[in-house]
Amino acid sequence: MDSLRNGVAQEGRVEEKRRPGLEIVHRRVGVGTRRQADGAIAETESSVAEQYDVGRLYQVRENDGRNPLAANYRYDVGGRLVDVELDPDSGSKQNRSFSCDLRGFLVSETHPEAGTTDYIDLGARGHATP
Repeated sequence: MDSLRNGVAQEGRVEEKRRPGLEIVHRRVGVGTRRQADGAIAETESSVAEQYDVGRLYQVRENDGRNPLAANYRYDVGGRLVDVELDPDSGSKQNRSFSCDLRGFLVSETHPEAGTTDYIDLGARGHATP
């Protein structure tokens, strides 16, 4: 059975829906879009929905009424982030991918803006350096 908890946070209305192992958080916020002639700030309502599965973020959806955006997160069996798919429902989706070694240390990442970065030198604490 779902429980729904409503509250008012500093950024606006927050609704949380929880099931065993699944959490959905919805936030509605006013985003200042322009300053009016009288000096007041005009706001547009934007909503953000985050979905977590066993504590891991797996989807974020944001909608300001004009440009809906989404991001899907995928993890490997060890709980490490493998890829992020942005705007999967649009024709211009972007993928970001991450690779780890058997110890769980990041060894490479690929972003559409910067291409692939390989981390071949791991410091004593396992921190990657390009």
